[in-house]
Amino acid sequence: MDKKVFIQKYYCHSVQKVWDCITRAEHIEKWFLPKAEFELKVGEEYLFSAEPMGEWDGKLFGEILEIDEMKKLVYTFNSSMIKYPMKVTWLLQEKDGGTLLSVIHSDFDKVKDAPRHFSDIDEGWTRCFTDISKYMNEKYGCL
Repeated sequence: MDKKVFIQKYYCHSVQKVWDCITRAEHIEKWFLPKAEFELKVGEEYLFSAEPMGEWDGKLFGEILEIDEMKKLVYTFNSSMIKYPMKVTWLLQEKDGGTLLSVIHSDFDKVKDAPRHFSDIDEGWTRCFTDISKYMNEKYGCL
């Protein structure tokens, strides 16, 4: 059975603002990695990059698989360390005037050294959700 990272957080911002935050390169660069080449189109490849650290060459890449505007985004997720395209699913739901944002990162069962990657990815997404909150609150305040 495939172990999955699942993180969910409520944001006091509109679905449109949260959607833009996770799908527009200029926003992604503020909360994820400092360089984002990301075009919101099924079949497009993307590249997120930063300075290399240790064994990691600083690049995350994949392909956009599914878009349901302001509701769902699915893409593959890969790096030189993972060497197998995992899957990331973002879900957005309007709730109480804000947005319930979820991320599901799956396909760990196909990755070499899965327990290590699971721990790193879980910590990474947890940090990202905090960084999204900080970025959006600084940019927009709260509703």
